[in-house]
Amino acid sequence: MSLKVYQAETGILLPLQRLVPGDTVDMLRADIEAVTFIPQKFQVLLGSNAQIVKQSMLTTLLSSQKDERIFIFNRLALMQQTGNKPVHMSIDIEPPVPSDTVVGLKVISPLAPNLSSKERVIAFKRAFSEHISYGQALRKIANKHAKTCERLLEEQSIQVEGLTMALCNLFTHRKSVLDSYDSFIAPAQIQISSHTELLHGIAADLDTLTMIPIHEAIVSESKVLNDYIPRDKLLRWINDCRVAHDELVDKVQSISVTMNDVRAGARIDQLEPEDFDLSKLDPLLDIVRKLVGQIESRQNILERDFTRVETILADISNGPDDQAGDRFEALEHLYKIHFEEYIPEITRCDRQVRETVVQFSDSKAHLTQALMEKLLELAKQQSTIYIIPQALMALDKELRVQAEAFLQLLHVHRMPPAWGAAFIEIVRRREHSKVLGDKVNQIMGILTSFQNQEEARRDTFRTEIERYLPKGLLKGLESATPSIKLSISEDEILLPNLTKDDVTAFSQMVASLRAIQDPSTVQTSGSLSKLHAMMVQMSPQVDSPLLDFEELISNSTFCDRIVKLEAENAKLRKEVVEMRAQAAPVSQTSTAFRHPSMNDVLSSSHSTKQEEKIKAYEARIKNLEQLLQQSYSTSGAVEKTHVTDRRLMQEMESTIQTMTLEKERILKENQQFCDQLQQSTQRISELTTLYQNVRESHDKLRNEKQTTDVQLSNTLVELKKLQDFLVEVREYMEGCCLSLRRDTGSEQKSDIEEQTPVQLNHMRSKPASIDELRRCMRVLKDDILWHAAMMESMKNSMQDSQDGSDVTQSVAAEMVTLIQRLGETEERLRIAENDLTVAQAHEAVLEADLESLKVLYERAEGHVAAAKVQRNEHQAQQEKNALELKRLQDLQESQIEQHRTSEVVLQKQIEQIKKELEQTQADSMADIESQKQAHTKAIEQMRLDMQQDLSQRELSRLAFSQVQQMREQIEDWNIVCRLSLQHLTGCLDALVRLVQHTLSEDVVYALIRNNGLTGSTENCCLSKLSDTFSISDAGAHYDDTKSLIEGFGNDDDALGGMSKFIEHYDLLLRELYSKVVSAGAYLDVSDSVDRIEKRWSDLTGQASFRVAFQNFKINDLVLFLPTRNPAAWTAFNVNTPHFFLDIQPNSVFADRIQQRGWILAYITGITDKTATDISLSPTNPFGLAEETRYHICQATPY
Repeated sequence: MSLKVYQAETGILLPLQRLVPGDTVDMLRADIEAVTFIPQKFQVLLGSNAQIVKQSMLTTLLSSQKDERIFIFNRLALMQQTGNKPVHMSIDIEPPVPSDTVVGLKVISPLAPNLSSKERVIAFKRAFSEHISYGQALRKIANKHAKTCERLLEEQSIQVEGLTMALCNLFTHRKSVLDSYDSFIAPAQIQISSHTELLHGIAADLDTLTMIPIHEAIVSESKVLNDYIPRDKLLRWINDCRVAHDELVDKVQSISVTMNDVRAGARIDQLEPEDFDLSKLDPLLDIVRKLVGQIESRQNILERDFTRVETILADISNGPDDQAGDRFEALEHLYKIHFEEYIPEITRCDRQVRETVVQFSDSKAHLTQALMEKLLELAKQQSTIYIIPQALMALDKELRVQAEAFLQLLHVHRMPPAWGAAFIEIVRRREHSKVLGDKVNQIMGILTSFQNQEEARRDTFRTEIERYLPKGLLKGLESATPSIKLSISEDEILLPNLTKDDVTAFSQMVASLRAIQDPSTVQTSGSLSKLHAMMVQMSPQVDSPLLDFEELISNSTFCDRIVKLEAENAKLRKEVVEMRAQAAPVSQTSTAFRHPSMNDVLSSSHSTKQEEKIKAYEARIKNLEQLLQQSYSTSGAVEKTHVTDRRLMQEMESTIQTMTLEKERILKENQQFCDQLQQSTQRISELTTLYQNVRESHDKLRNEKQTTDVQLSNTLVELKKLQDFLVEVREYMEGCCLSLRRDTGSEQKSDIEEQTPVQLNHMRSKPASIDELRRCMRVLKDDILWHAAMMESMKNSMQDSQDGSDVTQSVAAEMVTLIQRLGETEERLRIAENDLTVAQAHEAVLEADLESLKVLYERAEGHVAAAKVQRNEHQAQQEKNALELKRLQDLQESQIEQHRTSEVVLQKQIEQIKKELEQTQADSMADIESQKQAHTKAIEQMRLDMQQDLSQRELSRLAFSQVQQMREQIEDWNIVCRLSLQHLTGCLDALVRLVQHTLSEDVVYALIRNNGLTGSTENCCLSKLSDTFSISDAGAHYDDTKSLIEGFGNDDDALGGMSKFIEHYDLLLRELYSKVVSAGAYLDVSDSVDRIEKRWSDLTGQASFRVAFQNFKINDLVLFLPTRNPAAWTAFNVNTPHFFLDIQPNSVFADRIQQRGWILAYITGITDKTATDISLSPTNPFGLAEETRYHICQATPY
């Protein structure tokens, strides 16, 4: 395979030396420079893959097994100053052949009396030879022009292909540059816009620093934030940054304009159809090839006819004169055909070929001009694209330098919000330390109480049990309780003494500063606005330590018991709901059980007896619910009496439905019979139509048969005439052959005496063919011209030397005689050649006529045979159709008769079915009427029974509601009782300790017995008192009873006051005991319940205003913050990631999203999704890892 190099501007294949593997690109460029004179530095080589040809590519192309192409572009010709010069093109168009010798030649009529036979022969031979010469010249020129058209079309296709390669190369470079620009411009615009905002608001930021004072707890002097920055140096830095920023903006805008021009240059990637569409040239090339083929065919006919004309003219010269007239007339007729048909047709084809060559030339010129314009635009864009990467690299470097320079301005911009955040952070940390200290003290108190309880228990164990054990046997029982050590580090004491009031005052100061600013100058991105937003955002964090601690406590193991109790309570509620669901659904609403508070649950450990009573009440409530359920079940038994009636009603309805279905089935069958009858009628009509069509086709075939018979008879007559004509032609041809073979020796002898030696030489050689005769004539003509030239030179020399010499005159006379003889000889040869051509032409015409007649005869015989076969086939098909039609007619008549019979039977069946249906309907209507009356009575009775059942259910519902209300009141009373028992327990403990402190044990026993406490009550009090006196540590309630102890004087007063104290609490306990025992009385505890519900609602309201940070759920208040992804706002969380805000185009958060600020909102819905693709897609809009679960939160503003 070979490597071809084309010049892209002209499409010409360069005649380079054959390249072999191992040649370098420099060698290829040197060969191209030697052929095209294009300097190597201005050569642009593109391969078939639209890439610049390098050494590796050239090696691959040379070793390829396919034909490869390289396109060379002249960069020097594509420069602006030289690009408008036209490209030189050489179009090879031959000059037209003069047709005077053919057009001006007139054949003399053979009827003219003044012309001899010899003159006519010479005229015919000359005319037909001129035709041959003219046709040969035009054929040669037409072939050359066809090759020119093919070459021009190939060059234009090469030009278009080269331009396509250049456009592909430009597209690759443009795409690479556009990708680089797109990756550069987005961060550059963001950085430039941020720097522009910094420069625009830097003055306001500096003013903000002068307005923010330093708190006196931090600095004793009166200072502002502006005192801690180098203002003068910073102003000079700002001016330098502004100048550099403006220059960078201008450069970025310039490169953006250049890139817009590059993007707009994509329009030249498309080739204009009117300039580069070569499909319209293919039909022109086909036309040229067709015209050349026509010229070839006509020239072949001319040459064949000339050969026959020469033969005819020779026969005329050698034959009798009686047949010369007819032959001359035939030759004149053939000449007219040549002159009026063949020669004009050849001339017209040559003219059309020349016009087509001109069209190809114009197309080449137009395409070359358009290609140069395209290449100029392409070169301009390539030059522009070439400088863009360096410009982008320089701009990227400047952006990095400016980013570092603007860090100082960014520091000034972010100082006010950072100061506000630090201010709040100090207060929050101090609050955290305070909460931590309080909670540590509380925990320390709890642990101390727990330790004291353990020590009291161990003392009791030591006094009551351990003394009975062998000493030293169980080691460790005498060890002390574990010690408790809790401490708080004081590292944060160095923090300034700032409080919540200081934060509030600072926030008010910031708000006042924003209020006094001009609204037209206020910006959301200003430092003062960001300071205000930071204060609003972080102010709730001041109170967060306490809330965080409570949340940790609620989630810790300290509240396991509360969690278990709530779980048990939920389980009990679920059981009650299930019991209600199993019973009759009297009411769709149920009263929710109230949850006891934390203090109620903790105090329940001190009231075991009261809990037992409450369990008894709950058992009684369950019994009442069971009774109520039984009453519902008994009321439902009444409905069983109507089951039979309902079953009978259902059976009747099913019977009626069955009859209805039967009726519909009968009607459907009747409709089917009607449809079948209609189809049969339609089929009969179709068969009738088919019979008529067959009959018409039979008539048509009969007429065609008659016409065919007439044509056959006419064909036989014409065949007879053709046979007679062939006999005549054969006789005429035999006569021609005899005349051509006639002996003409005497005439030849007379002519030989007058021949010259050269002519004798030619006659002796006796050319065997027309080509040999023509060659001899050309040799003779050359000799004559040589002799004429020699005679002319001799004549001139003799005239100069001896004008009157006799020798010269004799030589001149001989020369004139020789010239005359030579002319006559040439004329005889031409006449003989023409006669031979005419004879051969006439013979070819006769042979062609004979062949055409044979073909016509064979075609006529074929037509006759085909007509006979077609007639036989038509007759057979007609008979077959007639039999088929007869069979179909009989079948249809039988089917019609059957359908008529079935139709009568079906009509009778339909009448009978109608009568049965009417009778059935009448019977069913009577039965239905009677059953309807019976069912009406049964329904009336059922209605009365149901009213009674409803009244009973209403009474049961009232009883159930009373039971439910009683249960709720008992639960409320349980809460009150637990609180009262807690209070009474504290009072009794205080009373016991008071008695222990003031009276002796004997006096207390006497008072108990004197106050009438007997039986179990006395034993209980004595045992309690005994336990109390056995406890050594009684300081738990000492502070509560100290004031009461100090109020007593001597022992008598103490005894009297103690008696009154005991009487008072004894009456109180007895009254409380009587109320609890009654258990059925109505207790109004609504005030206590209202207070508890109000407290619960307050706690719930406080919880609703708390921001959630983990375990997000619906109705949580959540803080959404912007991320690096401009479409993602994520929830601020603690170990709960991937909660994103659902951002809609027209959502209520549009302003906040546009400002990229934080969003505080309630969650109204959560949608769980999974990222299935790493790239940004509809299933992974936030660029998460694959198979990562994330959540879309629908929210409403706070």
